[in-house]
Amino acid sequence: GLADAHVTLALYGAVAPKVAAPLALAAAEKALALSGAEAEALTARGCARAIFRRAWAESAADFEQALTLRPHYAPAYQWYAINCLAPQGRLDEAAARLATARALDPLSPTVTLSIGLLHHFAHRDAEAIAAFDGLLELDPRFAMAHYFRGQALIRLERPDEALVALTRAVELAGESPETLAYLGYARALRGERHEAQAI
Repeated sequence: GLADAHVTLALYGAVAPKVAAPLALAAAEKALALSGAEAEALTARGCARAIFRRAWAESAADFEQALTLRPHYAPAYQWYAINCLAPQGRLDEAAARLATARALDPLSPTVTLSIGLLHHFAHRDAEAIAAFDGLLELDPRFAMAHYFRGQALIRLERPDEALVALTRAVELAGESPETLAYLGYARALRGERHEAQAI
């Protein structure tokens, strides 16, 4: 649980990766030392290895072992897809893993978010926005859905709508560097140079 928390804090920009990485890896290693091979701890370590170290082979081995131990553990499929496979450009494999995660946990907002994000990575931004919109219908306060929706709108050259989405993301999630960077970018695209520079 601690490893998951440290990874998530870094992913959402709440804690610097250089701070979160050693804490996440240490927590996952401690969990494995205490309980032996456990799907949750292997998933956390696999995610940390992918995100913080780009240790793709070691990360994949952790995820594969986790799925062998617990084949119905949806977070392992989701984190494997979005944090290990997608960054390597293995989008079809990632999509298959996310489809399994969704089948196992069809109401998970984070799985839906990851599906939208995978569409965005694949430059299918209209599909990404549709996924984020569906998610926001269920939970209008999901800051990361607003944030990634704003990114997709920027790529579709719709900066006015992107500004609304990113402003809402900042209101809901606080001023993380990542969210502020995209908010500034949206302002720059609208020709608001001084506002962009201030952000």
